[in-house]
Parts: sequence; structure tokens; C-alpha cells
Amino acid sequence: MLRVYAQRELDDGRVQDLDRARMQLHRIHAHPDYHLYVAGRDGQVLGTFALPIMPNISHLGAPAGIVDQVGVLPQTQG
Repeated sequence: MLRVYAQRELDDGRVQDLDRARMQLHRIHAHPDYHLYVAGRDGQVLGTFALPIMPNISHLGAPAGIVDQVGVLPQTQG
């Protein structure tokens, strides 16, 4: 996943170190309504996005999600 996020278009090519990224993943997994999706092929991560689901006052209280942290390797886009 860090390789996907290391693109110049995302955070200007800067990424967290592996230990900090692992810590962040543990924090994400502690939230039952925060989902991280990964697209891959042959054991390689090609893209990823996050989908946190939140309570909502509008829409009769139906939960709402926000697609965030979208990243796809350039050679697999399109």
C-alpha cells in the first residue's frame, strides 16, 4: 500500500515509514465502521481506498460513507 501512496500526485511522493503505517493500520482496524479496501493481482497491491461509515442526522438517520485515500498505481490506471 505504501508503494501506491508513494506517487508524486499523492502527498508529493512522501509516505510514512513502515512501523508507523502498521500502527495506523491497527488503529484503523479498531474502528468497526472504518473499512480499507485493497485491489491487487498476483500478490501485488495495485490500488486502495478507505470507506469510513458514519452516523447521520439527515436522510432519516441512514449511515453515510466517504470514499477517501484513493490511490492506484499509474501503470494500472484506466
